[in-house]
Amino acid sequence: MPNGDPTFNLEEQEAWFDRIAEPINLIVAEHGLILDKYYHEGSSWDLRFSHPLGGNASIEVMNAGDVVRLSTIWYLDDYDQFTRFLHRRDPIDVELLPDSISNALLDELDAILATPLDKWTQSATGYEDVWGKFSKSQFTSMGRSFPLPKSLQGTDQACVPPSAPLIGPISQAPRFCSIVWSRSGAGHAPLRSRYWW
Repeated sequence: MPNGDPTFNLEEQEAWFDRIAEPINLIVAEHGLILDKYYHEGSSWDLRFSHPLGGNASIEVMNAGDVVRLSTIWYLDDYDQFTRFLHRRDPIDVELLPDSISNALLDELDAILATPLDKWTQSATGYEDVWGKFSKSQFTSMGRSFPLPKSLQGTDQACVPPSAPLIGPISQAPRFCSIVWSRSGAGHAPLRSRYWW
């Protein structure tokens, strides 16, 4: 099992996640996220989505025993520079309570979606030998594609102008994006968004 954990026990993981499955599944459904369970036999569920400024993001919900550990990351591949840019938030531990998990997941979603392009915590270079084997359009089409969160679908609410690609040179995306969120009622959607070049 390549990249897998040889001690992974599906039955044990299912029993642990069963306690918190409901709030996770509700957020996945409400926001149109992709739920990826036990990636590479890991003890986690990953909530995956496209970032409005390009690239992909995920919130990893990890089995950390007596608590839930959330780890949120956004990455953007820049083919022209053969570089992957990443913004990784500090992991947080959350009580095994449905309300606590719901609030923490929504906070992480808010925070990563509102992160501007110049706030990278890491950049990885040296992909010329691998990415360079493909044209830019081939490379772009090979990447995993996830939907934007439902609240950002439609160019009137997204922080990406209609002509900007989801994956492409960083210079084509806005330099800064600001989203004002509302959690009133059952919904969770941006009240307004702005972008500047």
